[in-house]
Amino acid sequence: MKVDFNHARARLAEAQARLEGELDAVEMRAILEVRAHKLARRDLRQEEVGEVYGEFIVVRRENVDLGLPVSSVEEIRRVVVSVLPHATRVLQGLFQIRGQAYCLTDLLTFFDREAHPAAPSETLAALVEGAPGPLGLRIDEVIAPRTIYAHEINPDLKEHAADCVVAVTRDLVHLLDVEALLADSAVRMEAS
Repeated sequence: MKVDFNHARARLAEAQARLEGELDAVEMRAILEVRAHKLARRDLRQEEVGEVYGEFIVVRRENVDLGLPVSSVEEIRRVVVSVLPHATRVLQGLFQIRGQAYCLTDLLTFFDREAHPAAPSETLAALVEGAPGPLGLRIDEVIAPRTIYAHEINPDLKEHAADCVVAVTRDLVHLLDVEALLADSAVRMEAS
């Protein structure tokens, strides 16, 4: 293989000039036009995607994917749970953060799934806040923040979902209404 050292030197000089900011007006204009086209395509893709349904943090509890509204989530952290001697299906225990007491709830109970009591060790919890007060939701992992678009919602799946689920996406993410969850009589009665 033959190496054209003159061409290589020219490419290196060009790269060095770019790093040092020594681009001429023609090169700069070409770069800006390419960037403008990319931004324009992004805006077109946004229009094609459609109306935004909401911003959610997708978490997983066992094999159930849940969407927590970003505006309701205070933080997600590991907590040490104090197990209650007669814990119920809904209320699993208590924990404290910065002087604020939280009840730990396992959302599996709202999906008619058996929830195992939290061990008195560290548990991952999503701390949510709403009008009725704070609550800790037991989770296994955080998947990712996600923008949900209206076309992703499958209205047929909502019929079979829990009352605290406002919608279900086509890929089976259950989008929660935190206010409805906090107002649920099972959570309110047992947490008081």
